Amino acid sequence: MKAITGSSDRWPTWRLSSRADRHKAVSKEYLGLFKALKEEHLQFDVIHQNDLARQGEKLKRYRLVIIPSIAQFGAEELAVLRELHAAGIHLLATGRSLTADAANLELLQDVFGAQPLRVDTDVRSAYLSTADKAVFRRFPERDWVILDEAFTHAEFSPACSGMLPFITPSTFGPPERASGHIVTEEFGAAVCRSTSGTAGVYMPWNPGEHYYKYGYADHKHIVLDLIDQVTDAKYVLTAQAPPQAEIMLNRIDDHTCMLHVVNLSGFNGVTYFEPVPLRNIEITVNGSERYQQAEELTGGQAVQITPSGSGVTVRLPELKEFAAIVLRQ
Repeated sequence: MKAITGSSDRWPTWRLSSRADRHKAVSKEYLGLFKALKEEHLQFDVIHQNDLARQGEKLKRYRLVIIPSIAQFGAEELAVLRELHAAGIHLLATGRSLTADAANLELLQDVFGAQPLRVDTDVRSAYLSTADKAVFRRFPERDWVILDEAFTHAEFSPACSGMLPFITPSTFGPPERASGHIVTEEFGAAVCRSTSGTAGVYMPWNPGEHYYKYGYADHKHIVLDLIDQVTDAKYVLTAQAPPQAEIMLNRIDDHTCMLHVVNLSGFNGVTYFEPVPLRNIEITVNGSERYQQAEELTGGQAVQITPSGSGVTVRLPELKEFAAIVLRQ
């Protein structure tokens, strides 16, 4: 499976794509990244990997492409990724991405400055350091994040900025019993920028799979902090809303768009219960469009809309099951 994300100059959004014939680990990596972006209310689309070669021009509208542990791309797909990077689109790859053969490894070296050395299939009790608070702002009071499963030891180009120093496995147990860990000069992420400033971010482990399996917000926050770092945190939509509010923004025409807000508080696995009302949700739509009117279609409740920075902020007093808000210029 594969994820692609980004945001365009005209209508910024995020993009993810998937390939169903990949093994379960890749599926978990994709689903974990999907979950992280959705909970943060970052807007994204989904495409199939087989469409990548045909989507090259369309993808140039986006700012970031995420590749969730996809080991192999075909020649046409590799050419599209190179073209996107050359056009100023940032790339972020996780896990075993681009490691299947010489052609994929060549792109990994050229764009991400990374050369895989070996894979540890069990790094339980290893950690990554988030001590660099200039980047990892979601970790104000803690510096170590747990690792599990596989980790690829990689050598990065001197031109790259290494992040998340790897801390070796040692005693596995509660903190008062664990000791002997060593902070190494290896990294759990690196940002390699081209001469034009376009970033290639490589994370030689699976943060999405970690988040999907264990649900620790740390693994989500690492990905979000790195995305903030390379995109300057400029998003089409930001929200003051709990993760249980799923928010989708869709353009209808040049003067109208629609916000769908779904209350997932009653969702538990494959079962749905009566949702708990969510109150005082604020959604800011950024961009050049200056919407003047907001109409909520499902319940008829009044929705406030006010100018905010480069866009507008919509205030929804209460969200029961679902809201559909039409914004008009």
